[in-house]
Amino acid sequence: MNYLVFSNPLTGLPFIMNFKNPAPTVVITRSKSIDNWKNILSRFIRNRYTVEDYVRFIRKIEFYDYNSLSPIILKKIIEKYNIEIGFITTFSDIIKPQLYSLFPKGVYNFHPSILPAHGGADPIYWVLKNKDRFTGTTCHKITDRLDTGEILLQSNYLVGDMNYKKLFARYVQDVSWMYKEILDNFDYIYANRRLAVDAVFDSPLKSNSN
Repeated sequence: MNYLVFSNPLTGLPFIMNFKNPAPTVVITRSKSIDNWKNILSRFIRNRYTVEDYVRFIRKIEFYDYNSLSPIILKKIIEKYNIEIGFITTFSDIIKPQLYSLFPKGVYNFHPSILPAHGGADPIYWVLKNKDRFTGTTCHKITDRLDTGEILLQSNYLVGDMNYKKLFARYVQDVSWMYKEILDNFDYIYANRRLAVDAVFDSPLKSNSN
């Protein structure tokens, strides 16, 4: 099943690096790169390359800039590459209905909390601030209501002594198996999806970045 990923240009890199076997057919992010070889080479030497650098020059994956994306352009991308499903990892923009409705099997967000708890931006921060005993990763369908779509998969684990960095690493690890499970068993997982529950937000709504 061909899939597309909406990714943050910087924090999305560890996820994109783990999207293998199968790799995404297309990656969309907000372009942060300055397209001259001097700057690109400098980023690689400093090991500070972006998602765009990685997918274009290392993985040779098709890349598109979200800044210039429209429903017409996305429809052409989906048809050209036979895209069936979309995934979101740490993307800072709310995907509008005129975009996510174009995907035959929908678009799904990987959110680093056990929804409905800690909907909205930076849930890992709120897990730590609230001293939650458990947390996890939720894969849910994108709808017009933030972090409130039907749930396909959900993990949970003890927070223990994990800090922000360790929780983020666990989030990356969860996404690396969840997306494969969904691609391999989509019909079964979707048939057994859990109904949406209104998300609980710890802070004013700003984005669906996670």
